[in-house]
Amino acid sequence: MIFTKEEVKMSTSKNTQRFWEDVKEGDEIPGQTIYIDQTEIVIHVGATQNYDKVHFDREYTQAGGHADAFMHTTWYNGNFGKMLTEYIGIDGWIKKQSQQMRRMNHPGDTTTFAGKVVRKYQENDEFLLDIEMWAGNQREEVTTPARATVAIPSKNGWKPGFPVPSEEYTKITPIGPASEAPNTRPRSELKTPEDFLNEAKKWIGWESESTTFTYPMEHDPIRRFCHMTKDDNPLYLDPTYAKDTRFGGVICPPSYHLTYREFWPPTEENTGKMGSPSFEFETPGDHPANLSSEEENFRPIYVGDVITSKKRYEDVYIKPLRVDPDTFWITSATIYWNQKGEIVRINRGTLVKHRTPEEVTASN
Repeated sequence: MIFTKEEVKMSTSKNTQRFWEDVKEGDEIPGQTIYIDQTEIVIHVGATQNYDKVHFDREYTQAGGHADAFMHTTWYNGNFGKMLTEYIGIDGWIKKQSQQMRRMNHPGDTTTFAGKVVRKYQENDEFLLDIEMWAGNQREEVTTPARATVAIPSKNGWKPGFPVPSEEYTKITPIGPASEAPNTRPRSELKTPEDFLNEAKKWIGWESESTTFTYPMEHDPIRRFCHMTKDDNPLYLDPTYAKDTRFGGVICPPSYHLTYREFWPPTEENTGKMGSPSFEFETPGDHPANLSSEEENFRPIYVGDVITSKKRYEDVYIKPLRVDPDTFWITSATIYWNQKGEIVRINRGTLVKHRTPEEVTASN
């Protein structure tokens, strides 16, 4: 789906503003159904710039113990985000959005996204909704549960402002070197999963060196992301329309994935960072997968913004998965600033790293 200028202009008629007073708890959130064919896979890999083979290479993924290639976290996040922005309208604001990848969606699956309002309330003078969402396919009732808290305009004239990050994050300096690395034992001395875990825990609280994106935010990556989610919202695609909104210009969709723009274009030095997540510490297995993600949005991200990020490790622990009883679970937060030094977003994610079935058998 490539949107023409006429289609984007026509889409403005769909963006009628919903108000808090019009919403009832239990109201359904319109979703969409997507058949995952090879074209859908190509579009989602191209839009996210995540070239980890687990998202398109069946043989590679099966060697790691999975049934088939599977869709990337951003594909879910983007489709959930589209549902939310269409529901809350141009003047609404997604404060927080999270999801859990409990089951996988593979090529050949038909995946349906849906949701409903579970709570309507006022807090700190804001008009808020809590929304539950889920994705499921023909094999599993729910593969990916999700939640969001959104602010929505009131008929009394109130409109959502932009949240303020907690002091825990505002005290982090956006530009600067990495924290001092802890002293850890070499891999050759680590014999058991507990040995690996003890060394990994030394990294909790460590902050990475700041990374300023190679390019400013651009129209075309936003267009590709909207192509992936079938989102023709003119706030993201039409500069003329966006200029007359409260934002004053084109912004990124709130669920737009920032991570892989940090390492573009790929070079010999950073190619390994383009797909599989990299960690500063050792783990017994080297096969990664995203298990959950959460985003907090604090400021709009505009075309032309220059983004800087830092990563911080927040937790590491062992919890069994079907494929590996000693799977490592790693929780980190990535903080994103614009060129003004304002925090625009915080992403928190939990990833796992596991061994292949053959590696598990060999360790026993």
